[in-house]
This record gives sequence, C-alpha cells and structure tokens, in this order.
Amino acid sequence: MTTMISRAATLMLHSLSQDYKPLRRIQLRAVLEHIQSLFEQEIEAPSQRKRDNFYSRRWRIRLNEIGHETVSRIALARSLLSDSAKAKFKSIIDCDESMSVICQQTSPIKLTADGLAHSYGNNAADISTLHAAIAGILTDPVERRGMEVILSSLSTLRFPG
Repeated sequence: MTTMISRAATLMLHSLSQDYKPLRRIQLRAVLEHIQSLFEQEIEAPSQRKRDNFYSRRWRIRLNEIGHETVSRIALARSLLSDSAKAKFKSIIDCDESMSVICQQTSPIKLTADGLAHSYGNNAADISTLHAAIAGILTDPVERRGMEVILSSLSTLRFPG
C-alpha cells in the first residue's frame, strides 16, 4: 500500500512540477523539515527514537528551550550535534545561512508552505477551479466523486448564498 501511495504521489509531483511555484514552496518546506528531522535523529539516542513523523517538530521544540533568538538557537544546535553528525552534515553546519534557515523559530518557508498546503480557496472562483481540477488529478472514481461532494458541501458552508 505504501509503495502504491508513493508511486501515485511521485507521479502527481512529476506532473505538477512544471514551473508550479506553490508546489515548489511545499517541496522546500519538505526539504527543511527533512533536515530538521535528520538533525533530531542524530541527537536522540537510538534506544529513545520513536517511529513517528514528528522528528522535525521535536527539533523545533528542543530549540525553543533557548528562546527565539536565531543566533542562540544556532549555537545550541551546533552544540547538540555529535562529531559524527558534524562530519556528516559539515557543509550545512558550517554555513550560517543554512543553520539560520534550519533553526529559525518562525520559518517563512514553513509558514508560506503551510498556508498553501492547508488552504483550498479564498472565494467561490477558487473552489470552482479546484472542482475542475478534480477530474484531471483524481483517477479513482470513488475518490473523484467523494471529493466532489466534500468540496461542494464545504463550498456551501464557506460561501453561502
């Protein structure tokens, strides 16, 4: 099942990757969260690692202990990483700009992508465009019909009249 979902997601990303800026912003957020996850996994003892998808969140929470100043957060991050992690991620750790992006308390990259990923329209025209996209994106008839009904119902709730 996971392989099937991964292939479907890969195909969808490939088809949408033709200069589609909102998708690129979401992908950049994924890159940022991936490196944060890798850093957190380097810090956590193997016996204490949880099999979940919250490593990047735990990374951000860990850095919150020091406050909101990016410089302090970077210093903490560098002090927490082991020598082997520092060797593994040397180019990233040595680059102040990279560490700034990874350690920011409020990341514009994450905020922008979250807004894109968790929004489906600000007006009836956006909903109409999304309705039209369903046929081109969803191939499974159950998913297609299900999303059409869900979107119609939510549209009526959000934009009555």
